[in-house]
Amino acid sequence: MNTPPTKQLVIIGAGPAGFTTAFLAADQSLSVTLIDQDPVLGGTCLHRGCIPSKTLLSLVQTINKAKKAKDCGIHFQDPEIDLDEIRSFKKGVITKLSAGLMQLCGQKKITFLQGSASFINSTTISVKKPDESKETLEFERCVIATGSLPAPLAVDFQPSLRIMSSNEALDLIEIPKTLLVIGGGYIGMEMASIYAGFGSQVTICEAMDNVLTGIDQDLVAVLLRTFKRKINDIKTSTIIKSMTANSAGVDVIFTNSKGEVRQTFDRVLVATGRKPNTAALGLGNTQIQLTEKGFIQTNAFGQTHDKAIYAIGDITEGPMLAHKASYQATLVVDSLFGTEQPKTKTAIPAVVFTDPEIAYCGLTEKEAQQKNIQTKVIKFPWAANGRSVSMNRVDGLTKLILDGQGQNLLGAGIVGPEAGELIAQAQLLLNANIPLERISTSMFAHPTLSETFKECLDLSLGRSFYSSKGGQAAR
Repeated sequence: MNTPPTKQLVIIGAGPAGFTTAFLAADQSLSVTLIDQDPVLGGTCLHRGCIPSKTLLSLVQTINKAKKAKDCGIHFQDPEIDLDEIRSFKKGVITKLSAGLMQLCGQKKITFLQGSASFINSTTISVKKPDESKETLEFERCVIATGSLPAPLAVDFQPSLRIMSSNEALDLIEIPKTLLVIGGGYIGMEMASIYAGFGSQVTICEAMDNVLTGIDQDLVAVLLRTFKRKINDIKTSTIIKSMTANSAGVDVIFTNSKGEVRQTFDRVLVATGRKPNTAALGLGNTQIQLTEKGFIQTNAFGQTHDKAIYAIGDITEGPMLAHKASYQATLVVDSLFGTEQPKTKTAIPAVVFTDPEIAYCGLTEKEAQQKNIQTKVIKFPWAANGRSVSMNRVDGLTKLILDGQGQNLLGAGIVGPEAGELIAQAQLLLNANIPLERISTSMFAHPTLSETFKECLDLSLGRSFYSSKGGQAAR
């Protein structure tokens, strides 16, 4: 019996972490085998997360812009929503992007296998294919990039089509008249935005005392002033005691310090976060170790306690973000080829794609206080920015966290339209560690939203004609 040749590099999971690793490694002439349960590349991000959700959110933003245009003298009729056409458009976006990835996979001569992989030992995996057949692969190096799954709700309930995870909610089967979103994190808030934008009466239930906990509440407060006009109700410090689905809807009992309340909703969306997808990998057959929360322990370059195996993406500690996963892929490939550089602290940007958006990177004001770091905080309201006024979108704020001397940028937060695009300038400056004195000599185009960043810099250096509290005049 012939023993199959040992694979140089096997990657389990073809999302942003997996396919980025595969492409970079193949460019360095490694023989790469890429495995995923889906028939095409892209992972959760492309098929059940970032791309479909942002596609729908873009459509909702179009609806919101049309509604807001009446304040400026332009009147549209109420939109007609064709769910079949929306689903078709969303599918087209995903298909186009996944086709591009598959084309690259072929061009780089990467072997792609559809199936679920589990470890037999530290150098061997078994791949169960869709036809139930199995293939055994030996490897020199392996990268685990299996991502995450929706976390279950800590309440027992009978499964029902009326009770959805974020995966099912993105299928947009219908626009329910009433929808309960359980979870006020970024997934819950984005999904609430989608369904409210399409016409649902949305209620959000959050166990903590505020939504988007962990995000600077100055930014959240600006979002909520606009958001609450689109949402039916936001219940904070409230937990779900029970859920019962029937032909009429889902009966939900809420409980908080005021007692219990019963309400019925057409549908319920459970968006209580995500958990690392490691349960079926057979990690017990390796030397890999997990944290108390179930994440795979790695060193700075993604290497696990099993030296032949690496782990990156949502299965490792840190924010569950596609761009973090892709960045980790570059570290792994550098490590594989012995070209790794000393790891410097990298500011990871994060965006909540609500309307207005929230984006941030680096240290927050609260984190600085918890760490007893002396800071100087600068805020600039968008009501004093000419571009935001001309757009009729003054629901924004730019906030910088500087060191105690006001010389260096430690963190930044932005809330407003296109905040996700604007945060890149702060992220680049944070990583470059450029003194603010040098940055302030740069010219920012006028009129633009990016000028709010420049105004914060000028305020910090005492060079702005606005007061330290921000001004109301626009220019």
